[in-house]
Amino acid sequence: MHADLLLLGGRIFVRSRQWGSALAAVGDRIIAVGQDADLLALRGPRTRVVDLRGRLALPGFTDSHVHLGSLALGLSRIRLDSASSLREALRLVRRRVRATPQGAWITGGGFDKNRWGTDSPTRQDLDSVSPDHPVALRSRDGHSLWANSLALRKCGISARTRTPPGGRIARDEEGRPSGLLQEAAVALVFDSPGFEEPALTAQDLTAALRLLLRHGITSAHLMEETPLFSSLQALRQELKLPVRVTLYRWLAALDELIAADVHSGLGDEWLRFGGVKLFADGSLGSQTAWLLRPYDNRPARDCGVAAMPIEELRAHVKRAAEARIACAIHAIGDRANAEALDALAEARPARPPLPHRVEHCQLLRPDDARRFSQLGVVASMQPCHILGDIDAAERYWGRRCRHAYPLKSLLSSGATLAFGSDAPVETPNPLAGMYAAVERRTADGRPAAGWYRRKQGISALQAISAYTEGPALATGESHLKGRLEPGYLADVAGLSKDITRKRGRALLDARVDLVIAGGRVRYRRRSQA
Repeated sequence: MHADLLLLGGRIFVRSRQWGSALAAVGDRIIAVGQDADLLALRGPRTRVVDLRGRLALPGFTDSHVHLGSLALGLSRIRLDSASSLREALRLVRRRVRATPQGAWITGGGFDKNRWGTDSPTRQDLDSVSPDHPVALRSRDGHSLWANSLALRKCGISARTRTPPGGRIARDEEGRPSGLLQEAAVALVFDSPGFEEPALTAQDLTAALRLLLRHGITSAHLMEETPLFSSLQALRQELKLPVRVTLYRWLAALDELIAADVHSGLGDEWLRFGGVKLFADGSLGSQTAWLLRPYDNRPARDCGVAAMPIEELRAHVKRAAEARIACAIHAIGDRANAEALDALAEARPARPPLPHRVEHCQLLRPDDARRFSQLGVVASMQPCHILGDIDAAERYWGRRCRHAYPLKSLLSSGATLAFGSDAPVETPNPLAGMYAAVERRTADGRPAAGWYRRKQGISALQAISAYTEGPALATGESHLKGRLEPGYLADVAGLSKDITRKRGRALLDARVDLVIAGGRVRYRRRSQA
């Protein structure tokens, strides 16, 4: 038998303390991993040979939590990630206003009010640069919406608008909406007939998938809804889907899924159904994460926001589990995580085909960290949040930060870690996530000793596993993904540097040179082509 693809001259990671220099694949499967001299016999007249030139080859990365539709839209919408002040953000909005037809909606986001030294940017701020265009901008964490007066008016939001359960409407001294909506209140804009979101195009979606590939991502777990799913189905049918996708749908789809007898794991190796996404709370950035004790430096008794009543959360989880549908519960604060684990424990007699997950797990009581392993719940985490959240966590969580982003505690308990990015909230680059997980400091090196690094930092190999083997366990594909061994899918990420031997900035300096998915070369960095 001749190989269709042959990788030679590399440092191929098989598993801890096991390495090869060559890999052979037939179709979309690996058939052999070993040394160059042994695998050269598999070379045939039609074999594609790739010289790795000493590069590290890892299993293709999985982004275990990405909002692909938002990422795709963000590539062509206004982005405020770079704005370090309110003034800079308004300058960027003004620039977009000048390029937008009068009356058309301006959307996008990425703003971080915690960097601006203000608790609540206002509608008047946006009115000063955009009086004739309705503006609706999401925060970096996605849990707040900043709108101008025209947008509020078009969506019928006024002083008489009631705050929805699980939401917040910031108001001025006269009770009028000040322009900042949080959590469930965001839907007052996005679900309004007066809101007009520019449509997601096939070009936007393809660009976002290619962006994931450039970062070595060959699989992704999407926290999305159905309009995107139909587009992905079309790509799959046309054999043009370059990234393997597992979709988690919103809770609102649960009735429809149960009626259609859809269960977790349904689908194939390119497109499958994972489960339903529920929310237990908000976010740190918007100070809506649900805590056991009040926030530091906030009004007294402010413990954040419960996204839904506890009894309702438990009922939804139990109903989904009994229908063989796994739950992915968004929980950031320690109270939200405790309640999510309680709900999953109560539903435990029912076992869906895929494990339940908790998304984010940013602040945990030590006892709750141990419960993940006991309950078989996957900790789906995004270590890249650490890069931007250190200052906000220190300000609002204080001494509780020693239990924040508890990567080592979860691993030590035997829990499965599945890493992702939460893009477009953070960069989809897994190498940035690995740097954050290992070093626990910002990209510019703060703090020098790392943020609780000894207590909660992990090794580069452990971080790699959380981007490869952990996600495969989360979707019931540990027999197909996460390793470079015979019988596994030929999904490979080739890196410019051996990050298994590096620490510090060297993790950020590495680049993805080569990406193979399904035995096909999908991306090569130009300088390496």
